Amino acid sequence: LDVNDETPTFHPATYNVSVSEDVPRDFRVVWLNCTDNDVGLNAELSYFIT
Repeated sequence: LDVNDETPTFHPATYNVSVSEDVPRDFRVVWLNCTDNDVGLNAELSYFIT
């Protein structure tokens, strides 16, 4: 049984994003590349910026 003990790692570690004021609602402004060395549900990642 896996425990959620691994920290997600972003690739690259830093993102710089600009969003125009006229971007439509629900528009994806950035795609984050991230890995987590946990197993199963503990390795699933979801990030939302609203």
